[in-house]
Amino acid sequence: MMHVHRIPDPIYGTIRPPPWLAAIETLTPVRRMTLIRQLGLKAYIDFPGAIHTRFSHALGVMELAGRITDLLITRLATEGKPKSVANLKDNRNTIMAAGFLHDIGHGPFSHAVDFPLSKLSCKTHEEISTRIISEELIELEHHGISIDAVNKIITGRHRFPFVSSIVNGPLDADKLDYLLRDSHHVGLKYALDIENFIEGYTVLGDDKDLSRSELGLENTPEALTSAEIFLTIWKGMYDLVYHIENSRIAEKMLERAILAGCSTDNELKDVFQSPEKVTQLYDEKLLEILQRIKGFPRDTAAAILTKRELFVKSYDKELSVDQFASISQGFLEAIRPAGASEASFSLSEKTCDALKLEQNQIICDVIKSRVPHSIHVDETDPHGDPVELKSKSSIIGAIKERIRLKAYIHPSLQKKMEEKVLSNTIEGLVASW
Repeated sequence: MMHVHRIPDPIYGTIRPPPWLAAIETLTPVRRMTLIRQLGLKAYIDFPGAIHTRFSHALGVMELAGRITDLLITRLATEGKPKSVANLKDNRNTIMAAGFLHDIGHGPFSHAVDFPLSKLSCKTHEEISTRIISEELIELEHHGISIDAVNKIITGRHRFPFVSSIVNGPLDADKLDYLLRDSHHVGLKYALDIENFIEGYTVLGDDKDLSRSELGLENTPEALTSAEIFLTIWKGMYDLVYHIENSRIAEKMLERAILAGCSTDNELKDVFQSPEKVTQLYDEKLLEILQRIKGFPRDTAAAILTKRELFVKSYDKELSVDQFASISQGFLEAIRPAGASEASFSLSEKTCDALKLEQNQIICDVIKSRVPHSIHVDETDPHGDPVELKSKSSIIGAIKERIRLKAYIHPSLQKKMEEKVLSNTIEGLVASW
């Protein structure tokens, strides 16, 4: 009998990798994912059990994308949608490959370096992922997998939206896997019956026009309640894990350390200006580089490694008209939709200048809570438009975006910096932005 390769997995029990994985799993960009922690600095600071890697997450998304695709094929066949079934059958390996490779362009410490990477190289990790796939994983074409289709699924630009949404959408395999995998490794015992949840997935739209079809949910009490559980856990993970304070402070320090290092060290600057060189970095290697750059970069690396001398929160307020006397429209525009990191960086510099402090002594941080993207159910309104899930759920409809503005100060400033002076300075800058 032919030996079937199996990978034990704490989330799914067993992952059965497709044959094409063996052709790429030893390549350098793929193996590098084993050297990048899925939760980055959180393993150093708040969650010692969170030592799982991007590679384990990639395997999980691949497995779950395949399971969702198979489920949809079976469901749509019974619903009399042959075009959708044929498309999913043809694209199954491509969808699974997109699931496996969607994060291959991540820098060290995952999202913690997204801002300096985009600022210095003008590239996002998604753009770097598509470059790696196009230039270094051509072998996939020999297994009937379209490189162009993989990249379009990853970036959400596939001509059939329901195909992209299996990997990149509001109900995607990526979110499901990172919620289950991350919560497991940080020790939060959330319960989401994933098999029961994806049983409620379906493809909405006319089978004759797949360009207008989308991934959605059945209009059943089981599907709606499972979605409420999923999105409540999703929100909770951002509040309790992804935005947890000490790790967040370390991440913002790392951002500034990279930018400070690139301003004085040409070798580090050359690395971050080159997407090709960034993808040769992994977690420990970045810390080693920062340790040899005097000043803030070295101090930050030491603070992360020893968990001592981390910055201290000294300001924290919800960014709303109820809390602020005045917020300029310019500042609100600067932090939406994806400009929060750049605005935070600029506000940090302006605050240090206003208080006549050296740069990087105060780090400002804009934190946005997450709200669900639009999810539709298998129902239409009187105008024939699909009905949104939040209109059928008071729980999901109640999830609103909240924005907090925080400031972290160097420990040496704790006894010198009056909180009122800092708050007045920050709020004055926000008002006059």
